[in-house]
Amino acid sequence: MNNEKNVILEISNKQVSLPFISELSVEKAANKIHYGLIEGDIDPIKVASLFKFTADTYSKLKDLTDEHGKNSLVDLVRESIENKADDKKTIITEDGIKFSLAEVGTSYDFSNCGDFEWNELNNQIKDLKEQLKEREKFLKGIKGSVIIGVVDKENGELVNKEIYEPVKTSTSSFKSEFVKEKK
Repeated sequence: MNNEKNVILEISNKQVSLPFISELSVEKAANKIHYGLIEGDIDPIKVASLFKFTADTYSKLKDLTDEHGKNSLVDLVRESIENKADDKKTIITEDGIKFSLAEVGTSYDFSNCGDFEWNELNNQIKDLKEQLKEREKFLKGIKGSVIIGVVDKENGELVNKEIYEPVKTSTSSFKSEFVKEKK
């Protein structure tokens, strides 16, 4: 592997120099950037902006095709693997990244089988999901607790039960999105 190449990443006028592409350089880059963030040498908003741009660019690139719906990034990488790999299946780049042809998603459409039992079970699941959603909506409306009458399934008697509002939790993070440009 050729580790003589370097990539220089500049964020907030702070340069991070690393061996080009490798699993180790990913870890080193993350550690160096994190250290720069903690020390205040690198602006966290600029880091998040840079990686948002990179992630969104990659996502858009994967969706692009030519006018015939062909030549997507996946198509081109698969073709390149087939052309460059001795076994037509796997290559390892000079940077130490292994690319392999893979089937990454198999799915089955059971709705076309005509199986009565599957159709019935699927309908029951849909009904139960809807019932659960309605019950959760009711439970979200409870403040503190309420007493409700419930029929005991064992003896059929009406029993008062106290039910409580659900516990609400959240995770704090941030959102990033591109502001729509004025035309």
